[in-house]
Amino acid sequence: MAGAGGRSRSTRLAAAAVMVGALVGLIFLGYTLRQPVLQVYWAVYARLHPMRDVGEGRGLPGLPGGGAGPHGRVGQHGRTGLHAGGRATRAERRSHRQRSSDGPGEALLKAIDVELAGEGASTGAEPLRRPGARTHLRPGGAKARARNGGGGFNASDYRLSREMVAAVASKDKLVLVTFANHHFGDFARNWVSHVRGLGLANYLVGAMDDRLLQELAEDGVNTFAMRSDVSLDDAGWGSPTFHKMGREKIALIELFTVMGFDILITDVDAVWLRDPLPYIARFPDADILTSSDHLANTTDGDGLERWPVAASAANIGIMLFRVAARKLAEEWNKVLDADEKIWDQNAFNDIFRRVTKEDETRSDGLFWVFDGTLRMGILPVALFAGGHTFFAQRMAERMALEPYAVHATFQFSGTPGKRHRLRERMVWDADPPEYYDPPGGLMGFRMDYGGLINASAPPRDNMQLASFAGHFELVNHQLLQIRQALAIAGALGRTLIIPELWCGADRYWAPHGGVIPGAALQLPFRCPIDHVLDLEQMIKKLPEDEFGPNVAYREHSLLANPRAKAARGDIINITTCVAGSKGCTGGSGPAREARGGAVRLEANLTDVQLRAALEPFRRRKVLMYDDVRAAFGAFADPADAERFETRTKIYPSIWCCVNQHPGHVWYDLWWDKVPRVDRHNRNITGPWDPLTGP
Repeated sequence: MAGAGGRSRSTRLAAAAVMVGALVGLIFLGYTLRQPVLQVYWAVYARLHPMRDVGEGRGLPGLPGGGAGPHGRVGQHGRTGLHAGGRATRAERRSHRQRSSDGPGEALLKAIDVELAGEGASTGAEPLRRPGARTHLRPGGAKARARNGGGGFNASDYRLSREMVAAVASKDKLVLVTFANHHFGDFARNWVSHVRGLGLANYLVGAMDDRLLQELAEDGVNTFAMRSDVSLDDAGWGSPTFHKMGREKIALIELFTVMGFDILITDVDAVWLRDPLPYIARFPDADILTSSDHLANTTDGDGLERWPVAASAANIGIMLFRVAARKLAEEWNKVLDADEKIWDQNAFNDIFRRVTKEDETRSDGLFWVFDGTLRMGILPVALFAGGHTFFAQRMAERMALEPYAVHATFQFSGTPGKRHRLRERMVWDADPPEYYDPPGGLMGFRMDYGGLINASAPPRDNMQLASFAGHFELVNHQLLQIRQALAIAGALGRTLIIPELWCGADRYWAPHGGVIPGAALQLPFRCPIDHVLDLEQMIKKLPEDEFGPNVAYREHSLLANPRAKAARGDIINITTCVAGSKGCTGGSGPAREARGGAVRLEANLTDVQLRAALEPFRRRKVLMYDDVRAAFGAFADPADAERFETRTKIYPSIWCCVNQHPGHVWYDLWWDKVPRVDRHNRNITGPWDPLTGP
């Protein structure tokens, strides 16, 4: 009996061992096959439950706003479908929402495993996969495959997944994100350059089209595919394309939070100047941190702005969304989906302001929002700066603080205006070496302000046009010198460095008394060039037989930029002298270089005489005029003079505004010429006087 019992126990133990082994084997097999099985499941699910717009009708591409720009183009419909089957109607999306038992975020996750349809196509197919799928971030993969004789670039290798995000996220699961189409590719490269320069690796750049995706991948950028039917061109503020891209950005915020990651997202025309992570870490209880359009600081240091004193509109160009704020992101998307015309920033401000209250237990600036369910903070406007506080007010400089970021808002001249402002402050890394050493060389001049700066500001809050006389006198004095310099640079085939401008009054989109209402601007101020000149007109390609050659221009700070070292080391200084004085060169022959690299030229030379006199210095990198006011006399050929005037009369922009209809005034490069026909075909027969309109 004892033996039988022993054999029975042995049999049971053996059977148990077999069962355990089988179970382990099944677990191992299940682990090995889980990805293919899940892929098949989700592929079948996607076909049984088609969601043409993932996440209740929202695509994922995005592009920054925050600044005026030329109008972009977009198709008849407002959003990009993420499912290969095409675009759902609003009724179809509403029907899906009624069927789905999941929240928007869960629906988003369930749908992002839809396979690419037509790999390599530039639009219409969804490049995302369900988090956990076997897709890894492979910076430089396309270039490596090309070198190894592989199959070339494949956008599917850059589909977004949870493990892709996890591969770059910081230890506390935070990711810096931006996104762009090919038109803004240089902005994306500038963004990446600054992030990398700060030693940050926890970033991702969404590429809205395969062209930009491939370029970023070949540059080793952490990038993912965000295919879109949005135009690859510029997107003007307020245009359908602008609104569409904003919606897709919000869907991206929702996706990252659903995946379980905190996202610090910026528009691509923002620049990181300092590592923001230590600052963010100071506010572990913040569910949302956002930049603001408030134009005056409510904090004297580097703390958050004080709510509700700083109650201006939140600017969504720089935002931290923690996972806990997922529900707000979902509702934000729902609101945008219900109204194709609503501006995404307005929608956010409406949603977060729904029942706000101060938290009297805190002193760090966080307050309750979104029905009192989330804590939010307003990032300091001096340190996470918009275009006005950074470029016009120079608030951080006045407060002796070092900013973390700048976002190119509150600017003019569209995308060229954004680039130029960033170049002026030397925070633009996307130009090639030849930008700083252009063919034909550079020409600069020292601006004479005529002692007009201090008297240029209008009486405080006086909105009568006559009160701005000092401002217009100062600007006209500078415009006259710019016109002279453009003529000389054009005659010599050189690129003009336009000096820093001063203004007595701010520029805005509505009537004001010299300062935008609520702004902390101190008058007069060093104004960005787009306050006075229309940079889009200055780069416009026009027929030379009618308009003459275009004159390229550069920012006032070019020679201070370390990248311009070669040009800075090869400067010839030119002064204007009285005819017949010792060492003064006229228009009959080449000039000679005096000691210290200086050249003296007779005043009022023609373009032909200037070319002859400066021929010995044709290969010198920089000609720097001490004073251009009397340096140029006229064009030898009247036809050249006519073409030059025709081209340059469209260069100035407007000043806006006094309380009239219309209330804006056009600047005029030819304000001193009488009589003349201005750019609006008005016959001017007397001295310049500010006229509003047309």
